[in-house]
Parts: sequence; structure tokens; C-alpha cells
Amino acid sequence: MLLWRREAAIGLIMSGLLACAVGAAHAQSGPDGQGGGQGGAGSQSLGGTASATASDRGPAGTPQGAPAGSDGAMSQLGDGAGSGLSQPGDKPVVVELFTSQGCSYCPPADSFLTMLSERDDVIALALHVDYWDYIGWEDTFGSHAFTRRQKSYAREAGRRAVYTPQMIIGGVDEVMGNHPMDVADLIRAHRNTPYMASLRIARQDGTTLRLQARPVDGKPLGPVEVVLVRYVPQQSVKVKRGENAGKTLTYSNIVTEWKVVGEWDGTSTLDETLPLEGEAPVVVLMQKAGPGQIVAAARLR
Repeated sequence: MLLWRREAAIGLIMSGLLACAVGAAHAQSGPDGQGGGQGGAGSQSLGGTASATASDRGPAGTPQGAPAGSDGAMSQLGDGAGSGLSQPGDKPVVVELFTSQGCSYCPPADSFLTMLSERDDVIALALHVDYWDYIGWEDTFGSHAFTRRQKSYAREAGRRAVYTPQMIIGGVDEVMGNHPMDVADLIRAHRNTPYMASLRIARQDGTTLRLQARPVDGKPLGPVEVVLVRYVPQQSVKVKRGENAGKTLTYSNIVTEWKVVGEWDGTSTLDETLPLEGEAPVVVLMQKAGPGQIVAAARLR
């Protein structure tokens, strides 16, 4: 059974985007993220809340109530274009890129994410943070909620700072986003580690999403958060100020919506439906709290 949350969710309506290539990490230091220098791998001090469950730009969305669940056997949803599957033998690795249009070191990582977004075995997600906005260009896709999510990852790992571009692989491994060989090694390692749950998702009637999950081999997982993510496949934006002034950059898989829709006990078979609007791609993640390990993931392009 899914325990539903009615708290505010990240619901960002965004437009415009950025292009990519491969370079060094950009960061900022100082207790409030104001001041500090640029460098190969600088940092921003942590502060504020650790959750990423509310939007600060664009309208926020909330779950539309708790649909009826089922603890029965997991039925077949089909494997056509309208369904997504995540099982131990078919595991898409989740790669989160924390990036910013105001960071001169980010375009190489953004380009690399574009390459990753074309792979079927990777779910690549671009989360634009807002702590570089003060240097002259406000990221048109930026959200403080994504800054909080990045900081919560840092706290979970015992780090005191965050930076861009940073990639988080599978919810647990951290790497500079402009180090493609290191990223490739981590993706390979996660591909070789089976997910702890099997997960199927499918669009139904154009207005709902059906979600089915169960523990692999019947082994209880413990509670996990169920997250609904929407993204824009690709957009470009002309940056007029800041470090990337004068450049037209293209971004891929820009996250526009992030909702923690509930918590699954990780024991019983899960069969739920969620309201779903529009034709934008959808991702469902099952992740340990913290945020921590992603135990299952599925995508509908």
C-alpha cells in the first residue's frame, strides 16, 4: 500500500535551455552562498532545509487524493510505447546532474548529459540550482528546491559543501559531471547491481498513470519514497548576462516537476494509479529516504 502525501510538490513550468561540452567544476563558498571564487572544484556551504518538496518558481502541484490500491498479484501492463519497465535484468541507471546556466564550467557536463539522455539504460535528469543566480543571470529553469535536494545529498554523505556540475548516480555515488570516464565507470557498476524492486508504469486513458511494484524475490525493502518526475526533453536559451553571456546553450531532460507522491512499505505488492496530465515524459523513482539509494526506476518518454 502507498501512504499518500498531500504536501506541496515541485511543479515548475519552465521554458528556454542551454548547450553542453566537458570542463571543470564550478562552485561557490561562503555561509550564504554569496561570495567566494571560481575554480576547478569550489564549494558552497550548506544551509537551509534538506528537502526538495516545494517549488519556488512556477505553480506547485499536490497529489489529487489517494487512489485505491491493491495487494494482489502484479498484472501485466504490456511492453509497448505506453509502458515502462524496471526489473533486475533491465535496469535504467538514474543520473542526476546539478547544473546552472550561470556556471561557466557547466556546459561540458550539460553536453555529456545530452549524450546520456539518448541511452536506454540511463535515466538522465537535469536539475537546475539557483545559487549562481546572484552573479548576473537568473537560471530560467532554476529552483531552490533542487538546491535543497543537492544539499540534502551532501548532508547524507557527510559533506559540508555543494558544487556544479555535480552528478549523483543511483542516489548514492557522487562525481564531477565533467568527468565522463568516472561517470561511465559508476554507471557500469550500477548496471551490474540489480535493483531491489521490480517496477512497471503505464499511461491509461490519457489522464492517469498506473504503477505496479514488488520486492525482488519477495525480500522486504523497508519504506521507500515514491517520486513522480516530469521533464522537457530539450530546449535552448540565449544567456544574456553572467559567465555564459552571449552564448545560446541547449539543455536536455530538464526537470520541470518533482513530486513525492507517497511512501511504499517495500513489502507488499503495490498497484496504484496516479493522475497524470499532458504528454511530457514521465519517470517514477523509488528511493530510500535521505535521499538515499534508488531501488527501482522506470520511464515513459
